[in-house]
Amino acid sequence: QMEEAINAHLANTPSGDIDTHDWMGRFTTDVIGHCAFGVECNSLKDPNVIFRRIGHRIFYPKYLSIRLRTFMISYPVIFKYLKFFNFNEYVGGLEEFVLKLVRDTLRLREEQNVQRNDFIDLLIEMKNSKDMKGVPPMGIEEMASQVFVFFAAGFETSSSNLSYGLFELAKNPHVQEKLRAEIKSVLEKHNGELTYESMFEMTYLDQVITGKPTLQAVD
Repeated sequence: QMEEAINAHLANTPSGDIDTHDWMGRFTTDVIGHCAFGVECNSLKDPNVIFRRIGHRIFYPKYLSIRLRTFMISYPVIFKYLKFFNFNEYVGGLEEFVLKLVRDTLRLREEQNVQRNDFIDLLIEMKNSKDMKGVPPMGIEEMASQVFVFFAAGFETSSSNLSYGLFELAKNPHVQEKLRAEIKSVLEKHNGELTYESMFEMTYLDQVITGKPTLQAVD
């Protein structure tokens, strides 16, 4: 899907330029939405979908420094008491959006008996279980908070890491070719399937992603 979306973009972009960080953000948004929540975000096709807008409001504020924003998120009670800041209003209805997402997904899966073995299924399993006192360890609001943390933790970290990785590969074409050769070789051994096990055999890919050791030292 990303390949098709980028090709379509380039066909309408005479300069051939793309914003790599934006595209990686859209890619990771769609991956998290699909694999973790069973939701088709479609941000590769439309960069203005609600998932992308929420992500931008969380990580790219126009008027707040990252230190102040982190302090506000960590101690919302203080700012609520001071009537200085409302995080939910700031991100444009984030709380309502996440709660609705969880409720709708939960209702759909229970009504249609859908099981995807993803992050939502793990939360549903916890919601339907009971502790020693017979009380469910997780309700709808707790599920929603976990969904938000999962999205926020995976969205920006993954897109930034991919962007920097692609930047370094563009500057070091010999590293890019060596990495491509390793990926092709491992995939051939696994009948062209990218599996959890096959990724562990891509040792050079791991070094490129983690940066340990450096690209120059590895090669």
